[in-house]
Amino acid sequence: MNSFDRSVVTFVNSFAQHSTTFDRLVVFHSHSSLLQGAFAMTVFWWAWFRRRDHQREDQTMLLATLAGSILAFGVGRLLALTLPLRARPMHDPTLHLILPFGMGPDEFRGWSAFPSDHAMLFFALAWGIWFVAKRAGLILLIHAAFVVCLPRIYLGLHYPTDILGGAAIGILVVSIVMMPRIRETLARPWLAWLDRSPGTFYAALFVVSIELASMLQGPRALLELVRRLLRHLP
Repeated sequence: MNSFDRSVVTFVNSFAQHSTTFDRLVVFHSHSSLLQGAFAMTVFWWAWFRRRDHQREDQTMLLATLAGSILAFGVGRLLALTLPLRARPMHDPTLHLILPFGMGPDEFRGWSAFPSDHAMLFFALAWGIWFVAKRAGLILLIHAAFVVCLPRIYLGLHYPTDILGGAAIGILVVSIVMMPRIRETLARPWLAWLDRSPGTFYAALFVVSIELASMLQGPRALLELVRRLLRHLP
């Protein structure tokens, strides 16, 4: 572990167990999508429906943002599964961390800390929306850093470099899909679907936004079920 990670984690942890109410609120917040994914997707829907002369171009970039965010999340999960396991700060006895009230010592044991899923997804969404609306994107970048990711350092779930690595992956992937030829290729079938059948398109987009707001819990649970079933095949 590098000195930067150690110094930041131990400093942030020095505030743990000073207030039962505060600690439990942070733990609740870490498991709730209301102030995390729901807020980010609310900004997405605002950007989608705001009236502008270049609304179609904005919607093209927003669809590319969704595709890039999901792709970044997938890349991050692949890295987490293939790179050497990095234990979370709360599981490193050399740090002597004090767990905030409400945090169990065995939470996320066996799950690699690098890179941060939350950082990947929320920085990807924020960066994509920045291409469409600079002020809204900046708000979401600040939201991703301080509302989504900082509490995860406080709870001992991630090192700062886990957050920085995840953010870099999210921003890089979305930057790539935002290249004009790539984003137009990605968005073209979706926009054709919108023109052909707005009702079914918005129903599908609503489901996608719910899944992103909940950190893709549905698809992740399904993949985990499939993995367990395959392990028991003869």
